[in-house]
Formats: sequence, structure tokens, C-alpha cells
Amino acid sequence: MHFLDPDFTMVVYTGREAWDGARTLKEMLNLTGLDRMIQKMIADYPINLLEVRAWENLEWFRSDIKEVFGFLKYTQDKEQLRNFIEENQKAFSDMEEEAYDFIASASHTKEMKEIKPNIKTGGGGYDMCKAIADMIQDGRSEGWSEGQIEGQIKGKREGINIINLLNQKLLQDNRQEDILRSVTDPEFQKKLLAEYAFRSIGWVLRFSIVKSL
Repeated sequence: MHFLDPDFTMVVYTGREAWDGARTLKEMLNLTGLDRMIQKMIADYPINLLEVRAWENLEWFRSDIKEVFGFLKYTQDKEQLRNFIEENQKAFSDMEEEAYDFIASASHTKEMKEIKPNIKTGGGGYDMCKAIADMIQDGRSEGWSEGQIEGQIKGKREGINIINLLNQKLLQDNRQEDILRSVTDPEFQKKLLAEYAFRSIGWVLRFSIVKSL
């Protein structure tokens, strides 16, 4: 007898607001007008959802996923974020490029991308601690307060148009019809945003945990 290898799909959500999308396959289907008997015959599956900013058990992770999730989790609390970085200073001082890029993208901190070439470590990683210090210093030299710079670190979206970025991705994938539909269908637009965010963070599933989810 031959057996299939187990496999599952997980949605990794990095948004600030609580997830308000579908949690099962059927919730994503338009069953309007479909006979109830037929509806019962349609298989339903739960959506495995991981809300990064609401994740409680950071200690489960044995890789830089801990620092990535923790950074995003605490972006709304300046003191907790500062403490978390200090407690994990060794890891933040030499982050892998994928982890650094993910934090910069998910937190919408364009400054992190701009100073990236200047904070590369001798071991090939990136010094997040120096990146934050440099952003604060640059802000002070331009008359910004530390609080304003930390606001940038918290993920303010100034100067970034997420919808334009989404449309660029859709154009690259020849999905012009989806662009037109998303203009008049906010729920469909949310699904597209979640879809492309999920594609960009597929690496995040390569983690080790000490407990079963």
C-alpha cells in the first residue's frame, strides 16, 4: 500500500488589525442559490492561520523567526520593542538577509532598505541594532524627534502606496482583469493583498518549534 506524504497550507498574516477574513474554505465560496443538499456535499476545510502580531509563544522558535515575529508583535509598544531587542541583541546584531528584508517590508520601514548596504556585518548578516541607531541619528540631524523616528520603525506607511505595489505585481503576472475587479470590490482586493503577502513570505514556514501547533 502506498501512502501520501502529509502536507498542509498555512496563511501567515502580518497585518496590524485582527484577521477578519475567511477561516474556512466554504466561507470563501459563493454558495448563493445553491441547494442545501449540494452545499453539504462540498467538502470544507479550515484555514490554518498564523497571526504574526498576535503570536504569544515566541520561545517556541529556534531560528530568526523569533526575532522577526517579536519585532512585528511589539511595533505598537515602544518600550516592549526596546526591551525585546535588548534581550535578543546578539541575534539582532547579525540577522540573515531574508529576516532583515522581511521586517523592513512587513513594517513598511523604507529607511531600513535605504541604509541596508551600510549595516552589513563581517559574517554576511545585517546589524538591526545599528540600523535603528542610524535611523534615529539621521532623524535627529534633520530635526526629527526620537519619538517620530520610532514611529517610523513602528511601521507607518508614509510614502508607501500598497495598492500601487499590488497592481504592479498583478501586471507582472498578467492579471489585468483582477486589477479592474479589485477597484470596485474591496473584499476581493483584501484577498489579493493577502495572496501576494503570503507569496512573499513563504520562507517564513521554514522554522523549528519545540511544540506541536
